[in-house]
Amino acid sequence: MGDFDLAGEKRPGSSGPLGDLFHEGTILVPGTVGAEEEKYFNNWVADNARTYYSSRNGGVHRGGIMGESWVELPLVEDCELGEDDFLNCNLLLYGTYTSNAVLARFQHRLGLEFSGDSIRLAGRTYAAAQLAIFAVFPHPENPRRYVAVHGGVSPDAICWGTHLDMQLLPDYLVYAGGEVLDWGFWGNDWGLQSENT
Repeated sequence: MGDFDLAGEKRPGSSGPLGDLFHEGTILVPGTVGAEEEKYFNNWVADNARTYYSSRNGGVHRGGIMGESWVELPLVEDCELGEDDFLNCNLLLYGTYTSNAVLARFQHRLGLEFSGDSIRLAGRTYAAAQLAIFAVFPHPENPRRYVAVHGGVSPDAICWGTHLDMQLLPDYLVYAGGEVLDWGFWGNDWGLQSENT
């Protein structure tokens, strides 16, 4: 019997959901290479996530009882992220392929596309005004790390996700304004497995 090749499959240390992103070193990476409006909202939402994570997620392990967390999530702009951190940290990327230089390095490698007022995720297309996505993927260049994306079809679409308890999210969440359009967990091969709409 030969060795099992688990590359491309969920396994310990690379199984999701989004909360698993925070078990190892995680860096929040807002995009800065798009329009000024995109840069503003990417930075604002990333900075808000850092504060919200600290004030809310100390209580996750106690069943949602609120509590402070002393974990400080570093925030590094896309153009300032070093190669060592790029390869060896979990990355939470804010923006799209055109507004985040780090995310642009993964274009066509995550099964995620932004186009006009639609988002295509693993072969499924969603369309709506203020459409946004929050999803975790295996890091394409380091199978022991994650890449998560929080991006939308307009610069301010991700603002609706500022009060998400990131530790409690599934593998992906698609929303428009305050309405959840879809959510779920990737299958063993990191592909869509079922409808939740």
